[in-house]
Amino acid sequence: MSFDRGEMESFWQYSGHRTWTWQRDIFDAGIAASTVGQMFKDHTDTPELNARVEAATSGPLPGHYPGTAQMSSPLWPVPAVDL
Repeated sequence: MSFDRGEMESFWQYSGHRTWTWQRDIFDAGIAASTVGQMFKDHTDTPELNARVEAATSGPLPGHYPGTAQMSSPLWPVPAVDL
């Protein structure tokens, strides 16, 4: 199952009883960069956005992995759940 908002996509597996077995979020950096770039071009950026961009470009980000081998848990496959 997935939910697409254009800039981020989430995949999850429902395990019943109002709980999730797993969830993976994939952020589309290209679309986000295009949107922020257009905001800079149109001068519609804010000081808060500028601070976030500066923080994001200042070095390695927590939770960012350069490849799947460095991830703390596997992205795919995920275990099946019997409902």
